[in-house]
Amino acid sequence: MKIFAICMVKDEIDVLERAPLAALPWVDKIFLIDHASTDGTWELINQKFRHWEKVEVYGQITDEFTDGLQSRAYNKFREQAQDGDWWCRLDSDEFYIDDPREFLAKVGKHYDIVQCASFQYYFTEKDVEEYQLHPERYRDGASIDALKFFACNSSEARFVKHRNREWKEDSLWPVGKFPNLIWPHHIRLKYFQYRYPEQIQHRLDLRTAKAANNQFRHEIRVDWEQRIDSSKRISREQGQVQTHQKWENRVVDSSKLLFDDGKQDYVVNAVLLDPIRPPL
Repeated sequence: MKIFAICMVKDEIDVLERAPLAALPWVDKIFLIDHASTDGTWELINQKFRHWEKVEVYGQITDEFTDGLQSRAYNKFREQAQDGDWWCRLDSDEFYIDDPREFLAKVGKHYDIVQCASFQYYFTEKDVEEYQLHPERYRDGASIDALKFFACNSSEARFVKHRNREWKEDSLWPVGKFPNLIWPHHIRLKYFQYRYPEQIQHRLDLRTAKAANNQFRHEIRVDWEQRIDSSKRISREQGQVQTHQKWENRVVDSSKLLFDDGKQDYVVNAVLLDPIRPPL
């Protein structure tokens, strides 16, 4: 069994080295795509990642963003995979708690999809205070260690089994039986999408610009921070949206979150996640 990861990045220079490095022990190959970065990410890819044995650089894409852009790497390199191998969507701000190689080895042979349980780490009022005193503890990837408050409140497909099927650019995954054959257990990961004020603001600015055509509208809800609570499911109701949001709108009340003291068991509360539908 081999694991092939597709990692598409945009302006992620602060964490770019950490995620692929963390994936090296379990991945066989990472296909790296840059999506029109302007912060030095593309330059770093060319300077460093092209020399990593397990990394193959697809190149830079400047077309309008869709998740289906990752299909270009899949369609170019899929001949390297065989039936029974796995494809991973590897985001540069996600770090696996479970070892994917060990986890996937236990998945039943008829299952095509594995979904994650995201332990999402948030920037809280306590981090605001700490950042004002010691910004270096959050920049240049240090936020992965600095952020301590989280909620396990999101789940998405992260692995699909290779069936040598076509992947069309208007689809999230290759053509298959999804969502009928989803493994009933979640693979756990840590997710750091909001890391420090300048990064948060840049993320909001980028995604606000895409909201007009319904991409990332969930990012600019008026009541975004009110939906975050470690004891409740995130409401999927669209609600009102507000463009030109500020990073302060992404500061979450730490009292609504769990604290990572370094001794966590990272227990998944499936009630807070979208249910995995059984096979039809």
